[in-house]
Amino acid sequence: MTKRERSKKKTKIIKRKVN
Repeated sequence: MTKRERSKKKTKIIKRKVN
């Protein structure tokens, strides 16, 4: 619920963009 959650969300967004 802090930078780690944001990192996970960013990774999901990046993965979606890369996909």
